[in-house]
This record gives sequence, C-alpha cells and structure tokens, in this order.
Amino acid sequence: MAFNRERIGLAILVVLVTVVALYSWFRPVPVVTEKVFTPVPQVKEVVKIKRVAIPVEKVIVVEKEKAVEALKLPDEIAKDEKKQVIATGEVDPYEGKTEVVTVLDTGSGEASVLARRKPLPLFDVIGKKEIGIGYEVSSAGGQGAAVFGRWTLVRVGAIYGTVSVEMNQRPEAKIRTELSYRW
Repeated sequence: MAFNRERIGLAILVVLVTVVALYSWFRPVPVVTEKVFTPVPQVKEVVKIKRVAIPVEKVIVVEKEKAVEALKLPDEIAKDEKKQVIATGEVDPYEGKTEVVTVLDTGSGEASVLARRKPLPLFDVIGKKEIGIGYEVSSAGGQGAAVFGRWTLVRVGAIYGTVSVEMNQRPEAKIRTELSYRW
C-alpha cells in the first residue's frame, strides 16, 4: 500500500484538527456570571512587585448605599464598613484580555479606572460552539429550512478555522470546514 503526499497531508490535518478539537472541548473556561461580581486575577507582570504604604489625607469614595443598590454589590462588601467603593468602570466586550488599573490621586483623593486591551496572540484555540436554524429563499424560487451547528476551533491572525454541520428538509446533510477572515 503506497502512501502519497496528499494522503499523508490529509492524515496530518485530521490529527491536528482532532487534537485542537479535544483541547478546546476539555479546556477549563473561566466562569464569570452576569449576576455576581467576581475577583479578577492581577496583571501577571505586577504580581511580584512589592506593595508599599503611602500616606493619603483623604480618599473620595462613591456613596456606598447608592453604589450597593445601583450595582447590586454582594453582602460581603455592602455590610462591611471597612470596604468602600472608590471607582467604577465598564469595559467594552473584546475577544481578548483587557488589563484594568485603578489609579489614586493622592493629592485630591480621587480614584479613576483605566483599561487597555491586550493584543490578540497570533494563534489561539477558541472552541466557540453555536447551533441554530435557518430559512432560505433562492433566486430560482425555491425555499428551504435547515438546522445547523458550527464550531470555531482556531484563529490565526484574523483567519478563523471552523467546522460546520447542516441538515435540511431535502433530506440532505452536509459537513464542511471553513476558513473565514473577520474584522
């Protein structure tokens, strides 16, 4: 049985796609809920930097009772008189990570929140899954409906690798691999 380059290339591609699919399926995903504030990890470059105490005459805080009500803060913050809200912020959705820093002006006592998006790595395993239904009308006058599933596995730069499956009423089923450019 002779192997040619196309078969070897296809076998390597199948193994690579299988490894990426298994990794993206079983990797742990951090859970951030919409209802509960969760602590975020520190920026890893700052974790080992020494913490120092500085004198501050006053710190301007957000009125706690109203902040607790507006933000629905957890009881561990709401009921602890030693914990105060010094600044808030809202970070726009982003596919990558965003670094957040709270800065205190020791002269005025005002705090502000600054955010910076980290650039996406060149290569990333995504593992984003979706299912749906669709309705189509063709220029030839035909109509149809389909059920589909799509699994975006990897991203290299702005090119995404996806596997999709579709079943329609003909009866016909399709599986396809896709490369798409997103901006």
